[in-house]
Amino acid sequence: MEPDQFIGRREAFAAIAARCTAAEAQQLRTLRDQKLYLSSSRSWKQFCRERLHISRSNADRLIALLDEFGPAYFAIAQFTRISPEIYRELAPALQQGPEPLALIPENARRIAAAADAVRDRHKLSKPVPTPIERLAAIVRRMRQIESDFLALRDIDDPEDRSQMRRTFEAVQIAVHRIGRQLK
Repeated sequence: MEPDQFIGRREAFAAIAARCTAAEAQQLRTLRDQKLYLSSSRSWKQFCRERLHISRSNADRLIALLDEFGPAYFAIAQFTRISPEIYRELAPALQQGPEPLALIPENARRIAAAADAVRDRHKLSKPVPTPIERLAAIVRRMRQIESDFLALRDIDDPEDRSQMRRTFEAVQIAVHRIGRQLK
């Protein structure tokens, strides 16, 4: 296969994948909003985990992206990795000018370049956090780690408990190592 053939196929797959992801988000929204999951699960969280094999937060994230941006977000996400923050700024830019930039594989390079330009502007305009802000962020992450461990305290499976202890010990070792280096 020639490189151009491969690229053409990849672009076609990306276009199909974008439509599929948007359609999946629409189906998830219907399942959740109409509570159709209750016929086979006690909760949306359980349904996502046991029937869809994804986390509830991931399902809710896909629905939120669809609700805020519509299917176009998923099309652009197939051309370039893009955060919602960057998309908010990029989407209007793609529609400006004499002709809006169509979300088709042939425009993938232009879309990716536009996304890169927005990312670069964000990097330049983002203030560097102060040491106090960085420390506050560390405290927030440590509290989240504490919460995550405490949420697992009722694990009954011996193998899972053993893995949890090993993970906790690895965290303790890392914290002690940091403490020694700060002295």
